Amino acid sequence: MHTIASGEVTWVRRNMEKYHATAEAKGVKIVHCCGYDSVPSDIGTLMMADYAEKQLGKKCAKVYTLSKEGKGSFSGGTVASGLNMMETEPQEMSKVAKDAYYLASYHNKQLGNDKPAPFWPTKLEEPGEWAGPFIMEACNARVVQLSNALLSPQGPYGRDFRYMEVMGGGEGWGGFIKSSLISGIMYFGGLALSTSLGKALFKRVVPKPGEGPSLEMQRTGYWSHKIVGVTEEPNGQQGTVFTGECGDRRDPGYWSTSRMVLESALAMALDEEAIKKSGKCRDGGVLTPASAMGLVLMERLKAAGLKFIVHGPAK
Repeated sequence: MHTIASGEVTWVRRNMEKYHATAEAKGVKIVHCCGYDSVPSDIGTLMMADYAEKQLGKKCAKVYTLSKEGKGSFSGGTVASGLNMMETEPQEMSKVAKDAYYLASYHNKQLGNDKPAPFWPTKLEEPGEWAGPFIMEACNARVVQLSNALLSPQGPYGRDFRYMEVMGGGEGWGGFIKSSLISGIMYFGGLALSTSLGKALFKRVVPKPGEGPSLEMQRTGYWSHKIVGVTEEPNGQQGTVFTGECGDRRDPGYWSTSRMVLESALAMALDEEAIKKSGKCRDGGVLTPASAMGLVLMERLKAAGLKFIVHGPAK
């Protein structure tokens, strides 16, 4: 069994193509994306789907994850990995950006008509607020749909399950302006990084590989996600909207990620019986946190001080 913090989805896809069948046959779990990308998104979605099934008697039509307040800093290694993918795999990265099922399609499963999150400021109906693009969406959303493909032949979350991950901007004009600023920064930042000069300038100001946030930043950092679920209903009826959240009181990229990777490894090493008893996890293969450990991992993370909670139907 092997846990990895890496969230480079093109590398995850290559690992699936090379190792999934063998690992599955031998009962070996290779679990990618066990850090801030993509445990909050993956386990948070599983938590919402579990609540819908057990408390509301429904499947999920949609889950939104809105990144809210946070404080942290860049990891030099993460920046270098991102730039390397852009420079060496531009065509593959274009596929990632356009295909919500980039990872799930390995299993020949497109479980619905999901699309990547919009790049421009968008008013989200069920969350009731404006939102802009979130830089981790290209990884996290693909992992969530992969979990939906791995956990059940029919897709356990819903018949046409949709997932959207964004930066929450808030309500009203203030929310629109904030979301527009986020979109603008992402758009013009992307344009700058498409040029040699932009990349050179960017590399001069960001941390180098091996560098990252100070210990003080790690201790005082934090992150918070608002999660909104919508139940699946017949004949196009409006589903029940219910809310939840997840977060941590430590820097997401280093301290919190380290805790997530540690608890993932401990879950697979020590909680195998509980994982099997849940009856919903895969026994082997190139997997996701949700498909390898399920809610057993969530309980470990909660015991370690992270927050995962469902508030129930919106009022």
